[in-house]
Amino acid sequence: MVFHLVIVQLVLVFIGSALSQEFSLIGEALEGGSPCRNGVLFMERFIGGPPSKENYWNGSIDFDLYKNLPEARISLFLTAPATIFLDEEDGRVLSDSDAFHITFLKKDDGSFNGKFRVQGRPKGDFPNVAGLTLNNVDICPNLTEWKPTILGAGNTGSIDLANRDDETDPVSLSPCGQRKVQHQGLITNGFPSEEGDWPWHAAIYHVDSIIFSYKCGGTLVSSRAVITAGHCVVDNNNIIVPERVLVRLGQHNRLVTNSNTKEYRVYKIIPHEEFDTTNLRNDIAILKLATEVSFTNYIQPACLWDKSSTDLNEVVKEAGYVVGWGFNEQDELSDILSQGRMPVVSFTTCLSSNRPFFGHYLSDMNYCAGFRNGTSVCNGDSGGGMFFKVNNIFRLRGIVSLAVTREDKNICNSKHYVIFTDSAKYLNWIETHLLD
Repeated sequence: MVFHLVIVQLVLVFIGSALSQEFSLIGEALEGGSPCRNGVLFMERFIGGPPSKENYWNGSIDFDLYKNLPEARISLFLTAPATIFLDEEDGRVLSDSDAFHITFLKKDDGSFNGKFRVQGRPKGDFPNVAGLTLNNVDICPNLTEWKPTILGAGNTGSIDLANRDDETDPVSLSPCGQRKVQHQGLITNGFPSEEGDWPWHAAIYHVDSIIFSYKCGGTLVSSRAVITAGHCVVDNNNIIVPERVLVRLGQHNRLVTNSNTKEYRVYKIIPHEEFDTTNLRNDIAILKLATEVSFTNYIQPACLWDKSSTDLNEVVKEAGYVVGWGFNEQDELSDILSQGRMPVVSFTTCLSSNRPFFGHYLSDMNYCAGFRNGTSVCNGDSGGGMFFKVNNIFRLRGIVSLAVTREDKNICNSKHYVIFTDSAKYLNWIETHLLD
């Protein structure tokens, strides 16, 4: 095909990551492959050509992997400055300081032609893929870096993020799971956070007339979706109507809003089809926001868990990050967003600690975490996430679900473990509804 007319230039500096997958030669002069494990994006290029033009690749998105797409908007993040060429009959492309945003046009048969060309700078670094989202959902985690055959003066460069100090990383342009505001001494158990530490944490309110009541936490995972616990969208044993739910993002002080705080209405609530209010099985829900979120230094999405690594044993004894405005030592809701770390414990350890309680609620779709020493999540933290930092990316693993209550008050007992919904076990369900 001929690429013409629609040209957008983007200048950026991006740090990429790499895995061990290989790209291969196709015939004598064509090389290509997919940086994504699911093969959703295919990259290819002819070897050789003038040095001023050989720093390029042709891309193709396989939209057939996603059935009945109402629209097809991709955001493409690159590791080096580049220009994108797109046939004007196939779509439109815009750019900002972070990425290219391509809206593909639906054809008469309902399909999309997902082809485009990425042209790097002459003698510049090769523009590898650093991130790819479809309709604001990350569809290409754990990217493979392509090291193409550049015959001229072009070169290829990347930096391994895994060996860098967590607190001194530069601001990244990754599509999810990256803090934009850096602080020192980031995590201390049970202590207040600083603004911007958890830009994906959401405050969920139930609205009654003009009264806003804080209900739960949640996690922003795209520009239109917040994941929370199923019981956070229940009122009087019924799923609450979307018009009665308000989401605040970028909020640090529960009682005070500032210019970093944005409010969003909800147009659709999606609890799991098998959510059970009696035993909180499948305690997960998605809030679809009525308007698209504008990302800032204080509002960013977290990454979902990697589908290739969902075995819970891989995180048992590992400490995840938890945040919330839950009850403090004075049995009052915290004003400032608090943070802490707590280890995941095995099914056996959790069950043996309190068999009557955990025997009723534990399943293969949730897990326990905590210290049993007073450091815990509590009422008010429900729906918030447990995150693990994997290769410098914060990924959502757990959703605060329920805890043992104290004998003297109907609030959590911090001497017991806490049950988290294992979001990694619901990835297919989540992705299906994010693309609705």
